[in-house]
Amino acid sequence: MDDSLQKRGHALEELFFQKQNQMLLEQMRKQLENEAIRETLVQVTGIEDVKVIDHIAEAGITGESIVALSLVPLLFVAWADGVVQPNEKEAILKAAAETNIDQGSLAYQLLESWLKHEPAHDLLDAWKEYIREVRRVANVTAFNQIKATVLRRADDVAKSAGGFLGMAAISVSEQKVLDELAQAFDA
Repeated sequence: MDDSLQKRGHALEELFFQKQNQMLLEQMRKQLENEAIRETLVQVTGIEDVKVIDHIAEAGITGESIVALSLVPLLFVAWADGVVQPNEKEAILKAAAETNIDQGSLAYQLLESWLKHEPAHDLLDAWKEYIREVRRVANVTAFNQIKATVLRRADDVAKSAGGFLGMAAISVSEQKVLDELAQAFDA
């Protein structure tokens, strides 16, 4: 056999296996990236159903967008009466902790700013648009779990301010915002 033919054959073989290895490495990187995304979504949403988490990830929803998705409504419930009560702030910060927002993070600083200074209403409008898009692309089960979590947390914030002697724990203005949030999910 011609030595140059053998060398070319060997070079071709090495090139083939190099490309195979690159493809396998890329697949492995992608798998690790997907696992990291899933893990983040599980931590942020509290949803542990793998199929639901996969549908959320496939819809392009990230941990960061879930955080915004879950906290923006809480802020507007808290500001519904024109001032954030200490118990409302505590409920929002508890929700932030549940979504793994660390105290030193930029997200936490932004949240603290919104708790001190009422965010512009266009933030809620942007949230509603985002919800419509999530509804369009997400699996029904995943969407319903997101909806339930967000609305439960918003309700917790509304109830946290209390009321007089346990009566009217949710004010009229807070109920209006809660209704607006629920309507956004159903639109």
